[in-house]
Amino acid sequence: MAVLRGEEIPSLWPVALTTFLPHYVRVPAPRGQIAFTDMTDRSWVRLRVDGSEVIQGGPRLLWDGIEDLYHLLDQMGRPQRDRFGLTVRPDSSQFLWLDSPESEYQWELR
Repeated sequence: MAVLRGEEIPSLWPVALTTFLPHYVRVPAPRGQIAFTDMTDRSWVRLRVDGSEVIQGGPRLLWDGIEDLYHLLDQMGRPQRDRFGLTVRPDSSQFLWLDSPESEYQWELR
């Protein structure tokens, strides 16, 4: 499963973990599956590593967000990690950006 391995887009998981899953915990899952929960809002996902099944729940559909990010990064030419930066504002809010702080591609960090 290309999304899970992150081989095709090496920046996928660092961006996903920073933006969508900053407080995730991997939880026990049956053999051949991976499961994790975001402790912020208790959203969760369990998936088969072969990609044949994804089950998710909670207030956010985590896997849908990760797949959306995958497709966005793919459309943007699969940017490498060194194209991303982080800005911390005086009020302590933070955002991740692509190529420059003025980029249209920005993600607020929770």
